[in-house]
Amino acid sequence: MGKSTNLDNKHKIIYKREKNLDEFLTQSEIKKLEKINQKFIKKIIMIFSTFIKSDIELNFHTVKINSYTNDDKNFHYLYSNSLKIKPLEKKSFIFFSPNLLSVFIDFLFGGNGNTINKIDIKKEITYSEDFVNKKIVEFIIDTYCKSCKDFFYIDIKFLNFNIIDLKKNFFSTNNPFITNYFDFNLNGIKVFFSILIPLSIIKQKNKKIITSLDTNISSKNTILKENIFIEHVCEIELDVIVELIISSVPKNKFDNLREGDVLLIENPEKVTAYIEKKPIFSGKHKIFDGKSIIFLENFFN
Repeated sequence: MGKSTNLDNKHKIIYKREKNLDEFLTQSEIKKLEKINQKFIKKIIMIFSTFIKSDIELNFHTVKINSYTNDDKNFHYLYSNSLKIKPLEKKSFIFFSPNLLSVFIDFLFGGNGNTINKIDIKKEITYSEDFVNKKIVEFIIDTYCKSCKDFFYIDIKFLNFNIIDLKKNFFSTNNPFITNYFDFNLNGIKVFFSILIPLSIIKQKNKKIITSLDTNISSKNTILKENIFIEHVCEIELDVIVELIISSVPKNKFDNLREGDVLLIENPEKVTAYIEKKPIFSGKHKIFDGKSIIFLENFFN
C-alpha cells in the first residue's frame, strides 16, 4: 500500500492508495476520484445508518486496479451485482462481502448483528437476500451517481445479482477496472463492498453530453458532418435545435389537423439535433439535476 491519510477527522476517512495507481491515472484524475469517494462515504454512511437504525463506522477505504476486494486471496465467493453505465454502455460491478447481506438482514429484523458469523456463501440466494441486496444496491448507485455529478454525469442501471467464484473469474488487462473498496464496522462486525468502474469512465475519453435541449455549443477546430467545417477558430457558438421524433401520420389525418389535436409520440426520449437545418445526431433526452440533457447515440453521415 501507499500513503495512508486521515482526510476528514469527523468521519475518520482513512484512505489507502495503491502504489501503482499513478501508472493508470494522472494526478488530476486521482484527485477527482478521491473527491468523489469522500462525498460518497459521507452520504452512504448516513443512508445505511438510517436504513438499519444503527451506527456505522468506516474502517478505511482503498483504490486499486483490477481487484475484487482489498485482498482477493482471502475470499472464494462474493455476492456480485452487474451494472451498466450509460451513456457509454460500459459494464460495472458492485461486490459484497460474504456476511454483508446477513448482517443487514439481522439488523433490519431487530438484531444487533453479533450473532452473524457468515464466512461462506450458500449457492442459492434467498428471497430476503435478494430483496435487501436490491435495496442496498439502489442506495449505492444513487449515492455514487450524485457524488460524481460535480465532475461528470453517469447513469447506472442494475442488470443482475448472483454469486461469483473468484477462483474462476479473472480481469482482462485490455479493459482495466478501478476498484473502490469500502470497509465498515457495524457493531464490531466487519463488512465491506467494492464498486468497480471502468478506467475509461474516469478518463472520460468518450464523454458526449449536451447540457441543454436548446442551447449553444462552444467548439474548437470542430468538424461537423455534411459540409459544416470549422477550422482554426478559438471559440464559436453554434445554434442547436432539438426535435422530438413523432410517429408517422397518415396524409388524410395530417391534412385535417386542427389546433388542440393530439399527435402520438412513440418514444418521447428519442430526439434529433439539427444545425443549420442539417440533422447532425440523434440521442435520448433525460432530466438530470433539474436540467435537460441529451445522451448522444448516433452521428448522421
